[in-house]
Amino acid sequence: MNIKKRVTVLSMAAVAALISIPAVTGTASASTASSHATSATSSAASVRQDATGHGLIAVPVAGAPRIKTTHGGLLTTTSPSAPRGTKATTGAASAAFARTGPFYLYNNDTGKCLDADLGTINRDGTVVQLWNCISGNKNQWWYEDNYGSYARFWNAYSGRYLDADANNLNKNGTVIQLWDLISGNTNQWWSVNSNGTITNEDSAAGIHDFLDADTNTMNNPSTRVQLWQFVGGSNQYWH
Repeated sequence: MNIKKRVTVLSMAAVAALISIPAVTGTASASTASSHATSATSSAASVRQDATGHGLIAVPVAGAPRIKTTHGGLLTTTSPSAPRGTKATTGAASAAFARTGPFYLYNNDTGKCLDADLGTINRDGTVVQLWNCISGNKNQWWYEDNYGSYARFWNAYSGRYLDADANNLNKNGTVIQLWDLISGNTNQWWSVNSNGTITNEDSAAGIHDFLDADTNTMNNPSTRVQLWQFVGGSNQYWH
């Protein structure tokens, strides 16, 4: 098994969690079961050494404590229906609940969008992957429900929530999927950190809790999305 290399870069001041990027119109076809299938087997990923060349704004020293926003990181990325350069309106985060969206969620390394596989969209365990951004595809639209100290992400197509598979937490390669809302399940809780990383808040995940694009499948039509310990690569940064 390949081992992820730790990348160390200079610490910079934390800035706004996520930046406004206009929606991207892709040329890829709609998701299909055959073309979108991804393995549930955990795959090791080798981290690229060019982390600073992918639009990163604030990269902490590898292994340093993450910096969280005080409200869990309410996203302000571009709405699919908004004009170019327009941010989604978020307002002040409520101590109890606030919602924003819909929006696309881009990976800094690939520029691809977080995507719910249409071949598995109608069931719990929907495959979550990266795919070329396709304007108007609601399986790539996300909402953030912010509860003050954490957030939940739900898919506009199915209404199911971004979920870290509880059957393989506490290790690198934890499967990311969509699942029906389960109240109180912290494997569906997320924090958007001010440096652009996104972490799962399930205590069992330990340090293996950063939303990560698998570099071994980066050049495939679909890229595997998983949880992995912090390594500082641009594949762990989102906007």
